[in-house]
Amino acid sequence: MIIVRSIEEIHFNNNSVITFGTFDGVHRGHQSIIKELVEQAKDNNCRSVLVTFEPHPREIVGKGPVFLLTTLDERLKIIEQLGVDFVLVFEFTHQFSLQSAHEFYEKYIVNGIGVHKVVVGYDHTLGHDRKSKVDELCKMGLEFGFDVEIIKPVSYENDTISSSKIRNLISKGEVDRAALYLDRYYSIEGKVVEGDRRGAELGFPTANIQEQYMNKLVPADGVYCVAIEFENQKTYGMLNIGVRPKN
Repeated sequence: MIIVRSIEEIHFNNNSVITFGTFDGVHRGHQSIIKELVEQAKDNNCRSVLVTFEPHPREIVGKGPVFLLTTLDERLKIIEQLGVDFVLVFEFTHQFSLQSAHEFYEKYIVNGIGVHKVVVGYDHTLGHDRKSKVDELCKMGLEFGFDVEIIKPVSYENDTISSSKIRNLISKGEVDRAALYLDRYYSIEGKVVEGDRRGAELGFPTANIQEQYMNKLVPADGVYCVAIEFENQKTYGMLNIGVRPKN
């Protein structure tokens, strides 16, 4: 998978199947879009191109920070496993957010990347204030001569999967159900820092973990069974999140 960060780095090619989105979490709903992207590119002898944004658009146009399910590096690793050819990461700025969907598509997609087909989810929105929805996208497809495919929502037990619902589950400590929505266990990364050395008194090793990414969502306070990966080795343990006991 080739990762680029500007339109100048990707060669123009009309034989491109493209999708767009932040894809925070790369959950089962996102995966259905990306898998269809890859399949459509192969069926049409095209390249698959995924366009994403960093930072999360809501951090720029929203009212506060967004606690992410996945960092950009985590997203890219998962996307690569799904077989995407190219990922274009746009820096999302306030100025960038002021574009209409039509301006964005004409400049970056039609005249920049080149496009044969666009694959998006049923709730796709784009452009200033997210005013553009799939109906306008279909109109642009007719105007500029590209096909549009809309992917239906993915549900679990009649509940439509979304990043916001997964954030809510993890915030409440319901990591088992979140894993079913994500199609994998939720993960966090951190650095081992020195603590009070209580592990020596308890008779088994402990480690204090300092969060590596401050805007990564941490599950609710509680005790969790975890798998730990370090230097390509996996082991299992218990994790306490929350206030450190004084006694």
